[in-house]
Amino acid sequence: MKKLNSFLFALILVVSSTGLKAQMPNLPAGSVATPEVSTAASPVWYNMMSSHLTAADRQNRFLTLAADGDVLTSEKIDGGILEANQNDKYLWRLEAGVSGEGYVYIVNKASGKRLFGIATLASNGSLTVDYSGVEWKFQTAASTGQTGTTPNQYVFNFEGLATKRYLNVGDNLGNAGYKVVVFTAGTQNASGWFLYPITSTKTVNFAQPSNGTVEVRATNGTSTLSTLTSGGSVIVGTQVTVTLTPNSGYSLVSLTVNGVDVTTQVLTNQYKFNVNSNATIAVAYSKITAVKTATTSEGFYPNPFISCLKVENALEGSRIYLIDLNGKEILSTNLTSINTEKVNKGAYILRYTTDKGNQSAKVVKE
Repeated sequence: MKKLNSFLFALILVVSSTGLKAQMPNLPAGSVATPEVSTAASPVWYNMMSSHLTAADRQNRFLTLAADGDVLTSEKIDGGILEANQNDKYLWRLEAGVSGEGYVYIVNKASGKRLFGIATLASNGSLTVDYSGVEWKFQTAASTGQTGTTPNQYVFNFEGLATKRYLNVGDNLGNAGYKVVVFTAGTQNASGWFLYPITSTKTVNFAQPSNGTVEVRATNGTSTLSTLTSGGSVIVGTQVTVTLTPNSGYSLVSLTVNGVDVTTQVLTNQYKFNVNSNATIAVAYSKITAVKTATTSEGFYPNPFISCLKVENALEGSRIYLIDLNGKEILSTNLTSINTEKVNKGAYILRYTTDKGNQSAKVVKE
């Protein structure tokens, strides 16, 4: 990791959050960062907040990705992002560019993608992300000639162009939802960004269960996952992936996170959640032969089945699973009428949740 050039930091003044609030309305509490560039191997993560001296609807907007992981947008969070709400989608780092000192890529933690992916862009055009990205000239807002700027307020100039085309949050530009844009700047309004360092970490604790294994992995800022050991720490808000592998002849009985049973949320032997507090994971497997054979009086039929299996007593909205006798998930659905035409003949475990709890039974495809 390294600091940005000394000229840039000579312009930085250390001020309290109270002082910042006096100059930038509604600025969340907490000091802003002296930003660093970093690498995927040793990342430094930030929440990036756009603000504006006079436009209240553009103040306190945090750079984020939408749910699908590729749509760049902003969220207005006047109180700042709390640990309980932290998420990989809000976390960004600055990576050194190739054009020299002060040029950076902006990299998201959730996807490892950079902002943004096309070579040219008209002013006020919406931005996106991809794995190549473009470079941005990173400098203090005060050094760009804007008036009314605040210490520790920064701008990102699109590829360091002589024309001032800054990373910004759009308003009244046809950008519904205040998407992120490049904007041809004037010399007023003190528009720019504050970077809040994310230093809080949380631990993830788990034990290897009998009759199978559990693997816990977390994103490291790229598209890959790193395996955690029990007691390992991750940055608050990091998404972890729990992979469940029962031994042959066994199946999952329960998965709990911090004492909450999330078994019905397991999809294809995996469960994902964000670590916003210290987490404890507990897993239990059981022998499949202990599962009783289904009867038509138990709320699902027919058994044996051929092209369709119906479950009448499943809890509304819950997942229904069909698992082979080696513990491999064959299908999962929240439909109570299951199309089983593509299921091979043989014996399976039907697992679902009722208002009385988790239910498992042996069923047969003829």
